[in-house]
Amino acid sequence: MKKGLLSLLAVVLTVVGCQNYDDQFAALTKDIAAINTTLAGLATVSADVSALKTTVSGIQSGVTANGAASSALSSALTAAQTDLDAIEAAVAGVASAADLTAVSTALTAVQADVKEILAANSVINQDVTINSVATLEYAESLISTKTDAPTVIVNGNVVVTTGAAVFTADQLTRVNAVTAKMATVLKDLTVSNTATPAATTIDFGALTFVDQSVSFTGATSTPKLKTITSSLTIDVEGAVDYSGLTNIGGGVALDGTGVTSLNLSGVTIGGAISTTGSATNGTLFLPSATSVNAGTAEVTVLSATVATDIDLGKAAALASLSITAPLAATVDVLATSITGALTTSLATPTIVFMNSLTYVGGAATIDGVAQFHGKAIDQFGAASTIAADVVDFTALSKNASGTLIISGAHTAGLSLKNFVASTVASVTAAKIIEVKSTTHALLDAPAVETLTINDLGATTDFTLVTALNGSMVAMKTLNITGAAATTVNDTNQNNGVSLGAGAAALVTVNTAGSLQGLTIATMTANFTTVTTAGLMRDLSITGATKLANLTVGHEHIEGMTAASLIIDNNDELTALTTAKLTEVRDIQITGNAKLAAVNLSSMSTLPSGSASGAVTVTANALTGGYVAAVAATETTPYVETIIKSNDLMTIKPLLDLAAASSTNTYTYNLSIDVVTTGSTTSTLAAAFVADTAATSGLTTDTIDIAAELALLAAE
Repeated sequence: MKKGLLSLLAVVLTVVGCQNYDDQFAALTKDIAAINTTLAGLATVSADVSALKTTVSGIQSGVTANGAASSALSSALTAAQTDLDAIEAAVAGVASAADLTAVSTALTAVQADVKEILAANSVINQDVTINSVATLEYAESLISTKTDAPTVIVNGNVVVTTGAAVFTADQLTRVNAVTAKMATVLKDLTVSNTATPAATTIDFGALTFVDQSVSFTGATSTPKLKTITSSLTIDVEGAVDYSGLTNIGGGVALDGTGVTSLNLSGVTIGGAISTTGSATNGTLFLPSATSVNAGTAEVTVLSATVATDIDLGKAAALASLSITAPLAATVDVLATSITGALTTSLATPTIVFMNSLTYVGGAATIDGVAQFHGKAIDQFGAASTIAADVVDFTALSKNASGTLIISGAHTAGLSLKNFVASTVASVTAAKIIEVKSTTHALLDAPAVETLTINDLGATTDFTLVTALNGSMVAMKTLNITGAAATTVNDTNQNNGVSLGAGAAALVTVNTAGSLQGLTIATMTANFTTVTTAGLMRDLSITGATKLANLTVGHEHIEGMTAASLIIDNNDELTALTTAKLTEVRDIQITGNAKLAAVNLSSMSTLPSGSASGAVTVTANALTGGYVAAVAATETTPYVETIIKSNDLMTIKPLLDLAAASSTNTYTYNLSIDVVTTGSTTSTLAAAFVADTAATSGLTTDTIDIAAELALLAAE
């Protein structure tokens, strides 16, 4: 039906012989009425009305742009557009025969408006061909070339063919005088310009609208052209710039061999684009182009080996994409997804922008570019390699299949803050890496010095006890924040962090969020600092021989069983304070040769329910005071021994609660490593032995303090 409507307009735009217009209109009205029982057919009618609106709009823009519209013509065009808007709205709301009658009424109004256009404007109702002196003279008889003559609408095909054997230079000037008066062409426009000198250009200075296809061979000027409703074919040398266009309804085909630049910036292109050498939609070979802007045409293969600027503006899904542009400084791609492979042949210092891209289903191969910006990419679906010094993968959440290799120095850091590795992610050169969650086995990062994990999965363990293929052997700082389970319990919250000799270069560990536990064992040489925060059940640090700075700032994680604290054999540790930790079941602080200060005063709450715990604080460097007992006399009572320890006094409230509890059973092994009695220092055991007035049983330094909590006092 679209062909019928466009034919309708072509017929009505005639000076004489309008009888076919009435026939076409009657047929159209009949067709619309016939679909009153098949409303699905209205979609076709709606498309036809839209096409008719485009045609009328094109005519209107042509006469307006060239200042040739009379007031009568302007009024008619405006009225026609208004009535077409009414038709479009009516078609969209058709639900009954009465609604269809309204559509027919509106079309009747358009009929009257178009007849007024006929009366008001200059129309050439036939094909115009200029390919000889004779046809030039005939065209001049149809179209006045006087300065004050109006521009015209050509209701037919326009064909212009030039050549050295056809026209002299003076005759080419006359050709241009004719073509410069064409404002609208309602069928195909074909120009084959082989005139010499090569710089000779065919001038369509007034042309704004072509209602079918356009084909240009050789230099052609169309500075005002805005709309081509069908395809555009170009065969020219030098710069190809149609950025003044707003719409090409069909595809674009060009001979890319001699094109030095392509500019379709801002052009909405309904069909595909290709170069004649490829003969494949979406494939462009432009070996001489220094810049390429393909407008909104879909490009899947681009080879532009000398181009420095690439713009591919199709904001839609692509089946695949391949770009070869080794000299490009910038590459901008607006594709929203790529089902298959993404391949580039680029080089530093290229900057690639694909910030609309959300998904790559096949393998992605990005050469060693300076920057790759893909902040909306959620997933790579196959093994991929991204070789860029700067990568913006803000939204990247997973790699579904195969190894993801992100190479490049990433001197400013590599942020993958939403990334959870599904398969191996190899980050070969980055020294600073941020991810959402990963395991040691799934993140191959041999050069990383600072690793930040923002939301370690609630059931994901990060274990670096032994080196895995050399990964993370250079890591100095580890920052881990745990993710909380939806329902926190010992099964659901099972995200432990375990570190050992495999992290040989590690210096600092910081934890936050919700973690099942942090276990550090046999860390030597470089490891000096641990800071915990957030929520955690278990903390165990043993054999960290250089650990000097320990900040225990985490709380017990509600919903899990009671907490544990193990701090053993850390030779350089001098102080231990638990700022918030409570609901602790097991405490073991032993063998820390320089540990001279302990503050466990946060442990003021017993675990709920029944718990069997053990508290051991021995073989450290704790100091205190000892006041020997005073034996009773006939006139004075016995005075008990006093053991003074600010350190052990901080845990006494917990021990008192445990002693008074009927559900919690605790065993204790407590000691002070050096006590001062008067001016004498000794072990607690030695002080006990020397205290001859003490009651029986004070003979060792292991259980007596716990058994006789009343003996403890502040220093």
